[in-house]
Amino acid sequence: MKRIIPFLIIFLIATSVFCEWETHDKVLLGTYLLGETIDVLQTHEGLHNDNFSEGNPFIKDDTDLLISAVLTTSIIIWASNHFEGNRTAILTGCNAVKWGFVLTNHSAGIRINF
Repeated sequence: MKRIIPFLIIFLIATSVFCEWETHDKVLLGTYLLGETIDVLQTHEGLHNDNFSEGNPFIKDDTDLLISAVLTTSIIIWASNHFEGNRTAILTGCNAVKWGFVLTNHSAGIRINF
């Protein structure tokens, strides 16, 4: 559960800071954050399960996983806020990639266990 806290903090900050965003962009950001949280939990399960191996060479343990997730999410939020004219395209593309990872992990058999 403590692994989800950084994402909840980012979500709360994002929803309060970007209140001037269009509703569809807020929904896209929320959808991305949900996908990121699920992906982190799936990757955590994969790291601690001998039946799976992590394909990302930069992620060796939970600390690397959280740093990578927070850094990636921060860059996406920054880019979405900085390039306002392309915000919807940025968030749509990031959602497509993130949910692709989630579905790939799921189809490989990785399930989230609480």
